Amino acid sequence: MFRRVYKLEGMAGLYKGFMPTLFTGFVVFILVFLTWLVSPVRSTAFNLIFTLLSFIVSLPLSVIINRAICTPYRLPSWEPRTTLCVLLTPTERRSFWKLYLNPGLFFIHFLTLLWVGVIIAISMIALAWKILI
Repeated sequence: MFRRVYKLEGMAGLYKGFMPTLFTGFVVFILVFLTWLVSPVRSTAFNLIFTLLSFIVSLPLSVIINRAICTPYRLPSWEPRTTLCVLLTPTERRSFWKLYLNPGLFFIHFLTLLWVGVIIAISMIALAWKILI
């Protein structure tokens, strides 16, 4: 796949999704850092609120990342307004909440969140069980 993208689009094609992914990583880092500043010791309710907040933020960002990777246009890296005008429809730019209504997107992100939550819960139980034994 790497060779095919490089052959068709060159180096610019390989880095299409780099800036949106970098921005997403930055947003997630800021969210985690701010929550750590608020409370280094987290309760279950705090973790639930943080998880829901990250879920709400990640939905539109995943749409933007996928559209940036699939678009045939060369996107300007340091002009986010122009990039969003290319990636989003006029309706989505007017009412950003419509990104949440993409078919299947909410369900897939919910399944991912549920799966990660199950894995973390199982690992925490296994860790607690290992400590007790």
